[in-house]
Amino acid sequence: VWKETGLAFIPTNIENECKTLLDELSQYSEKLIKKPKIVVMTKMDLLGDNSSRKFSSILNLETLTISSVTRHGLDVLVNKLVEMIHE
Repeated sequence: VWKETGLAFIPTNIENECKTLLDELSQYSEKLIKKPKIVVMTKMDLLGDNSSRKFSSILNLETLTISSVTRHGLDVLVNKLVEMIHE
């Protein structure tokens, strides 16, 4: 279920959305589900910095935040993806 904020749509229960996604991924491939995962949250210029810490603790997954508008977090994301590829 998604809630319209006027500026974006956000899941009303991100924990369930993430669980559903991971369940579907595990049904598709056991090999993929075992790979490292990262949640990338966008539009953080609209939600604020506290949201990422909250979602990270709820999901129990590494969470990065980015904003395409302000370019906040893009360098961190690129570096993290490069790191994950070389693991």
